[in-house]
Amino acid sequence: FPSHDIFRTLGEAQEDYVKRGHHWLKMSGNFGIPHDIHSLGYLDVWQNHFLTVVNETEGDDSWPTFVSEKTWKPMIGLRPFVVNGQSRIYDWLQGHGFRTFDWLWPGLDGPDRIRAIADLLADLSGKSDQELWDLWDRMLPDLLHNRQRFREFGYEQYNKSRNLWLA
Repeated sequence: FPSHDIFRTLGEAQEDYVKRGHHWLKMSGNFGIPHDIHSLGYLDVWQNHFLTVVNETEGDDSWPTFVSEKTWKPMIGLRPFVVNGQSRIYDWLQGHGFRTFDWLWPGLDGPDRIRAIADLLADLSGKSDQELWDLWDRMLPDLLHNRQRFREFGYEQYNKSRNLWLA
């Protein structure tokens, strides 16, 4: 994915995150991948990928809807994403004002979502760099919306927690 740093970076270095995060290599195996809920991960990897496949914590639809930091990271980092998790996560996100990419990639929330995600990855891997940039440009309004909405949503949750007993 060619570099267009004005859109692809957050203006921050990995060190900016490391001081706030933690790296538990034992929990991550010996692959050198940080177990870190406070960053996007290694920025050189982040800056060189197009789509984030979120392997969410819970996939069982009989449990309450669960959205973790893994779903928020692509929003913060301006990346399109697909979710391999509970099928209703897309509805939950949309219900809370986030935009998903079902206008481009329908059918990713059904029972065959793993096959649909694999087919999507195969399709995207056959695209040229220019085709990916054109696609990303089409998504940019939604990507920017999601990052802004994430900030708003965070403040909303903070205010709810601060006023829990006043409601």
